[in-house]
Amino acid sequence: FYTMQATRGCPFNCDYCAVTAFFGNEFRMRPIDDVLEEIKGFDTDEFFFMDDNIVGRAKYAKELFTRLIPLKKTWGSQASITMAKDPELLRLYAQSGGRYAFIGLESLSQKNLDKMHKGWNAAKDFKASIKKIQDAGIAVIGSFVFGLDEDDLTVFKTTFDFVMDCKIDAAQYHILTPLPGTVTYNELEK
Repeated sequence: FYTMQATRGCPFNCDYCAVTAFFGNEFRMRPIDDVLEEIKGFDTDEFFFMDDNIVGRAKYAKELFTRLIPLKKTWGSQASITMAKDPELLRLYAQSGGRYAFIGLESLSQKNLDKMHKGWNAAKDFKASIKKIQDAGIAVIGSFVFGLDEDDLTVFKTTFDFVMDCKIDAAQYHILTPLPGTVTYNELEK
């Protein structure tokens, strides 16, 4: 795939994630005219936004997606599950050619999510949110982290059963890794 970035950073600051440590707390957005010009230069109809959260600023994302529609491209990106709360955003994501979204669900344990400062991710709403995204025509690539404080041996089967029950289109599983510069790294170093 051709790759590009329209935005850099993420509006969230989860303890384990290196995005904020690497890019800082500021969420930056390229001028949409520049983004479209770069996309028009691709000699393919498929590409991937390397953005950490393409829907991090809904107003920007809606304008970008609206302006992508006439280009008739196919694309995917990383996005937060919060996009499920905005029907217009979902519609524009799909209508503009967005066929899949890599979504960091991380854990089915709300205690784990709260501890990593990802409490805005409501585990109890995951299933309904995934369905909304899929019903909009967007495939979900769910990302999960194992090795969090509230995990025990049941986490593997519970997560697998959830993935199958929700018919998640693809899943990625990660071992909690304390990346330098993250809160998780600093806490574990102590």
